[in-house]
Amino acid sequence: RIVRTSEKKDGERVQIEKQQRVSPWWRPAPTGGYVFFVRAGWKPIEFEKGKSAIAVPTLDKLPALIDMLITAIRGGELDEQLAAVAKATQVRKARKAA
Repeated sequence: RIVRTSEKKDGERVQIEKQQRVSPWWRPAPTGGYVFFVRAGWKPIEFEKGKSAIAVPTLDKLPALIDMLITAIRGGELDEQLAAVAKATQVRKARKAA
């Protein structure tokens, strides 16, 4: 992924392109397949209690799983899980000095 930013060089604003690292949302599983996880912020979404990943036998089946998750999210089936993650990742307000 390429990100465009601007910096000052010799008193002028110059637009530069930087390469940004993108982490995959899947990892190889010890059983030979792959596990796919969805994160909201830094927290993974739990689909069931204690289960925050979906097992996929091969990488070829991953696009179909992603399409299925997109339709589930659009249909409102994962609203409870997303709300739970959003509640857990709320930003705390800074304390005022006494």
